[in-house]
Amino acid sequence: IGSSREVAKFPALEGYATDMPATLDRWLIGAAFHGLQAAAAGADTAAALFSLTGRSPQDELMVARSGGFRKTVLMLQRRTKQIRIPAPKAARVGQIVVAGRLHGLEVLPADDTRLENNRVILYFHGGAHCFFSPSMYEWFLGCLAIYARARVVAIDYRKAPQHPFPAAIEDAVLAFDWTRERFPTASIAVAGDSAGGNLACALLVSL
Repeated sequence: IGSSREVAKFPALEGYATDMPATLDRWLIGAAFHGLQAAAAGADTAAALFSLTGRSPQDELMVARSGGFRKTVLMLQRRTKQIRIPAPKAARVGQIVVAGRLHGLEVLPADDTRLENNRVILYFHGGAHCFFSPSMYEWFLGCLAIYARARVVAIDYRKAPQHPFPAAIEDAVLAFDWTRERFPTASIAVAGDSAGGNLACALLVSL
């Protein structure tokens, strides 16, 4: 990852993300700190898994199902859930509850004249189906809302190992149905990165 000051020089970010250098570096440092703490605490389990990479799937699965690995993943979940990278000032962020149980964010351009009401993006964050939350993606979601001139909905879907497959896909379908009911005339785009991209594709297959 390059310096956020270098990223801020890109023309697409001029004007709307001028607050990024003052915030993103600080939050990246915080994220790295939490990650190092978690990695240090779970070093033995992580080392055991990495040492098995390339060997049989049965060996990898044995470690992944071990109590030590589960403990490490749960600790990483708690750590990474604390990370929040605030949205640009040109975006506004609101807390939402989808279908009465899924927490998430609704992100819009702060300037109402820059919002096309018929555009909605349902976004699923990455994190290996185990980590992170929409709060860590606030800055990215804000930029997405600004430049797409759209309303962005992001949910904190259920994650493994507490909620194994197909819990996350069920949440994705629930979020899509909720979004369609709430904005019946809107064009809804589905997007995501990494594990979230997987969820986006699985959602489309499920519809």
